[in-house]
Amino acid sequence: MKKSISVLLGIAGLAASTYASADIVLYGREGFGGRSFATDKQVWNLERVGFNDRASSAQVRGGRWEVCTDARFSGRCVMLRRGDYPDLRQLGLQGNISSVRPLSGRDRWRDGAYERHAENDRRY
Repeated sequence: MKKSISVLLGIAGLAASTYASADIVLYGREGFGGRSFATDKQVWNLERVGFNDRASSAQVRGGRWEVCTDARFSGRCVMLRRGDYPDLRQLGLQGNISSVRPLSGRDRWRDGAYERHAENDRRY
């Protein structure tokens, strides 16, 4: 019995530490509920991790992140700064995020709210 509890606590600790180190967490329901997906790296296509077009809320725990409605950072893209986004519907993103990536200091996006349509951006 002690060993079972020990194993369960170890698994829970590993899951908690994974999310603690992640820079962005997407949630399947508004208000940070439901199934979640966390990453600290770019994801070209959320379909590969089973989270395509499923996000209804998000938490950005570090840096600035670009989230896009299509795979490979195309479609409508929006920058999310550090903070909580309990309802992605307000940004027109609920159930529409297909790719995510961190933005570096070299990226020339202005601070604050912004969006771009990647198909019109010659850089990509």
